[in-house]
Amino acid sequence: MLVSLTNSEGQRTPKCSHCNKAIVSIEPSLMPFCSQRCKELDLSNWLTESYGMPFESDASTESTDYSPYDDEDQ
Repeated sequence: MLVSLTNSEGQRTPKCSHCNKAIVSIEPSLMPFCSQRCKELDLSNWLTESYGMPFESDASTESTDYSPYDDEDQ
């Protein structure tokens, strides 16, 4: 999500998606981030599952206490 604000001249100033600082020079390979560091920190958050999609638990998908060893004869 690219966050932007309007400056005094009515132009939109893009903000970094990670640190929310103003993006001074627009580098297409870094957008929507202000630096390579912010881009990598954001990727790290996704890879370590710090970010995620909200989800509601459904009763039918809850795990049970079933064990494959329950079916074995003792």
